[in-house]
Amino acid sequence: MRRRLIFIGALLFICCVASSLAQASILVGRISHIDGEMLKYVESDEDWVATAPDSPVGAGDVFYTYEGSKAELIMPNSMEVRIGGLTEIDIVALETHWAEIFVNAGIVRVYNHARDSMMRVGTPYGDCLISYQGVVDFYVGDELVEVVPLDGTVDFIRTRHDGSEERYEAVAGSFSLLVDAKSVAAGEGYAAPEWDAWCRAREYARAEQLRTRSPYLPDRLQEYAYTLENYGVWDRIHYKGYDYWCWRPLYVQANWEPYTVGRWTEWHDDQVWVPYEPWGWCTHHYGYWLNIGGAWWWTPYYVGETAAAGVQIVGTGFSFGPLFWPLWHPARVAWISTSAYVGWVPLAPWETCYGWRNWGYNTVVVTSTALPAIWIDVGAYAYLRWAVVIPHRYFYGFWISKRRPYGYGPVRVRNVSTTVIVNKYHGAPVFHNTVIRNYKRVSVRHRYSYVNKRLRYKPHKSVINGINARKKIRKIHPPTRAVTDRERLERIPRKRIARFPSGSATARPQTITGRIVRTRDVNKPANRVDFGKTNLKGKHLPTRKPPGQAREMKDGKGERRIQPQHTKERLERKVRGQDSPYRQKERPRPPSQSSSAQKERRKQPPSAQQGKVNRYAPKQQPGAKQGQTQPQRRKQPPTGQQGKVNRYTPKQQPSIKQGQTQP
Repeated sequence: MRRRLIFIGALLFICCVASSLAQASILVGRISHIDGEMLKYVESDEDWVATAPDSPVGAGDVFYTYEGSKAELIMPNSMEVRIGGLTEIDIVALETHWAEIFVNAGIVRVYNHARDSMMRVGTPYGDCLISYQGVVDFYVGDELVEVVPLDGTVDFIRTRHDGSEERYEAVAGSFSLLVDAKSVAAGEGYAAPEWDAWCRAREYARAEQLRTRSPYLPDRLQEYAYTLENYGVWDRIHYKGYDYWCWRPLYVQANWEPYTVGRWTEWHDDQVWVPYEPWGWCTHHYGYWLNIGGAWWWTPYYVGETAAAGVQIVGTGFSFGPLFWPLWHPARVAWISTSAYVGWVPLAPWETCYGWRNWGYNTVVVTSTALPAIWIDVGAYAYLRWAVVIPHRYFYGFWISKRRPYGYGPVRVRNVSTTVIVNKYHGAPVFHNTVIRNYKRVSVRHRYSYVNKRLRYKPHKSVINGINARKKIRKIHPPTRAVTDRERLERIPRKRIARFPSGSATARPQTITGRIVRTRDVNKPANRVDFGKTNLKGKHLPTRKPPGQAREMKDGKGERRIQPQHTKERLERKVRGQDSPYRQKERPRPPSQSSSAQKERRKQPPSAQQGKVNRYAPKQQPGAKQGQTQPQRRKQPPTGQQGKVNRYTPKQQPSIKQGQTQP
């Protein structure tokens, strides 16, 4: 009995540890699509680097887009964010049932498809809480913020100067919220046409991908079923006593290996693999790689994770339940190095992975720099013969470019035996200075960049100052959670706003100052840099007003004046020319002429119509009868016409007769 109780207690302890690992694991999204250029802020060096599709997105990241650029971010908790041009966005927090972002400038569209989840979007003038099935547009300008609900209900919380809070509610299809530093007004509630068309195209493309379902993937990875079905095949393989449904890539080289076609970059102190294959994000950041018979197969689950919730094992097979949550990892590899070479070895599913942060199952967090205390047996790695070894100078992809996107294959050191690796290479749990000496001295452009591209334009220094100021505030006032936000909504009283306020907030266009400047002008004072301004919604549309209400206009001197609404029709008639004094008026129709007589007259030929000159008929002589025409007169040369001077003939001398010319 005592042994049975000990066994049950140990089993409960293992389950508690596994659940705590699942809860404490870090959620990481990705950049799924980029049109143009999007930059990422590097806090350690206060600089910017270029991003690329399939780059990681997590809490603490800050992005800035060029003018005219657009990007799409996909989160693992069923939330999506689409970004427009000249947009600055902070990823404040990302958890299972809650997410928070801050939009400092630009255009952002947010989707919340997660049940029992809350999403908070911060702006310079207040916070917006979005519940399940909410789709909201944010237009954040220099002096005005517009919140346009496209689906669902939105609650906007505004903090007054005295510290009190106000709550405003907007429903899709009604009106938008126009918020500035002094008041909240009702707007027209329409989205920018060009921006809305691009978002709808991306929604359609994503919906087409989500239609494909795979019985071999858990629910959290079904969004990658379309890509995996097009670039590989599934097969059932018996491995170490269990049957696995594994996926094998097609259209690759015969000697293809994982973690070879791509590049390494540093993200939150860990080395993250950025794949170049279209299917690389799912297979290199989720699940495990198995080498069976010299071929590489990928599986989303391994039986060694007996504590994983939502997995049901029946005989030699298993199935995924709705509670199974696959955990993201930067790369399941082990590091080996010498004084001149560095390498990495793919880890088997049962082998331990080390990292600076908790990346899920079979992960050991390194909290101390005293790394010699962790002893690693290099010869014990199951896939040591497939180690990738390259020189130090090629690790961060100095030579990789768009013209040669082949990964590390051309610079890889071939024919390195396992005996040489065991005798001459030493292992390291994480990437640090003993792997590559003084690797932190590598330039930011190579160590943190996702593509090798030299930036000619970057955000101004004032943008970085604003980012640092917001991070200091968050340290003093850390972000709250979804439960706290729901309680906060219940305490704040709801206020109503007028449908069409009389203020000028609805009439003025929303402009934004572009902070993208040349690299040489980044550190210049703001008053010495010419920042251009852009309208967020493109062409400013007129404000819809009810009849009889005054609207605000500008006269020729630039002064504001109020024009009554009853003059609107008169102005429109002037534009069409109806009230112009120079417009020729139509002659009144004679009362004796009827419409039937006009029809009969139109049917007759032009020559039979009396009193009307046919301009297409030949001219008649005065003595000729009607219907007879005089033959056309042949034109005479200029010299035979009397009374006319031919300017093409030579000039005559006074003593020479007419018709004779001087030799």
